[in-house]
Amino acid sequence: MFALDENAVSQAVVRWLEDQGYQARAIRAGQHGIDVAAWHPETRHRWAIEAKGAASSKKGSRRIDRPLSDGAAYGAVSKALLNTIFWTGITTMRDTSIGLACPSDRYFDMWLDRIEPACAVLGISIFRVGTDGEVKCSPKHPVDRPAPLLTPQWPMPRSLQRNFELPPYED
Repeated sequence: MFALDENAVSQAVVRWLEDQGYQARAIRAGQHGIDVAAWHPETRHRWAIEAKGAASSKKGSRRIDRPLSDGAAYGAVSKALLNTIFWTGITTMRDTSIGLACPSDRYFDMWLDRIEPACAVLGISIFRVGTDGEVKCSPKHPVDRPAPLLTPQWPMPRSLQRNFELPPYED
């Protein structure tokens, strides 16, 4: 059975964003930073998206093209949710739409369905990527986060700055 790795999920979201008129790019799985960053040249709107895959992206892994188990999908969705919640408190990202992207399969969809109401409250969009590369975003339009959230405001960590220069943020 074919399963999408993190790189395939990221690239599908990049294509979807480019179709919407954004300039977008993705970093390779395993690198620190925002997995998919996008900027719309006309509206100046930004996206920051955390991606997770259903298979290993590591060359030589026995898990390449093998889908994750229920527990592993839970772990991937949990990490993506935690990262995106953290991003909502980064001062320089206050006007950036935040999303998480995962494969659309039995296990990922089960966990994404469970967190979707909380994501809606937090202003975090969910991108579901089918094995055919089709992307469904919920909600489709950029969302506004409640302002201000009851979280401390953080400076942009250096590890996130690696892929977010469309155009550069100013601290």
